[in-house]
Amino acid sequence: MWAYNKKLANWEKSNRMCLIYVKDAISPEVIGGIIDSNDIKTYLANIEESFEFAPEAHANTLVNEMITSHYDGESGIRKHILEMTHMANQLRSMDMKISDGFLVHIIMRSLGPNYDPFKKIYNTQKEEWTIQELILHSVEEEERQKAEKQKIKDRLNLTNAFDKGKKVYQGESSNKNSEPEGEQNQEGIKASTSAVPLSTSPYCHFCASDGHWQRNCTRFTAWLVKKGNSHHPNGSKEGSEHSE
Repeated sequence: MWAYNKKLANWEKSNRMCLIYVKDAISPEVIGGIIDSNDIKTYLANIEESFEFAPEAHANTLVNEMITSHYDGESGIRKHILEMTHMANQLRSMDMKISDGFLVHIIMRSLGPNYDPFKKIYNTQKEEWTIQELILHSVEEEERQKAEKQKIKDRLNLTNAFDKGKKVYQGESSNKNSEPEGEQNQEGIKASTSAVPLSTSPYCHFCASDGHWQRNCTRFTAWLVKKGNSHHPNGSKEGSEHSE
């Protein structure tokens, strides 16, 4: 009696471990459709009954999937064509006749609007493409579109960089107090000083500071010396400003 109970205990443990292992391997979305059981053999039989293969139902699923399939533009057009070809081969294994021409038509239909010119080229061909020819031409078209998008992106980046550089050149950058360099900057200073209304209080247009005129600005004098002009600008256009 004791030996029998020991075997029973071992069986119950093995049965319980098998149930845990099998149920853990089934996804939550599927396990809800299986009739539960505490016996592993019964539970496996319930799984087989719930998912008994029905060729007609599987064929309908494949046909609907093929007809409603659309290329997402990201996974790669070669992969998309091979996946649809695999579905067609599955249907052929169930004695369903699917010609290459019909398959090519379905695949063309699954491509997005950006492939419309490509579809028109195919429609003007007198001969139908094989699957291998379709893959070859489709991959070429996809690479062409990628290259075109990259060209547009490069043009936009170049335009943005040009606009940014133009703003910096015009003094619209955050570093507005940097010292001028070159004759163009000096002409810009003269233009800006002539556009400012006359003021009775001393104001330096070179360093943008109150309390002294530009002709008395040490920074302006140092800048002139650096440019090779050691003459102090007492008689310059600054005379248009009111005397101190």
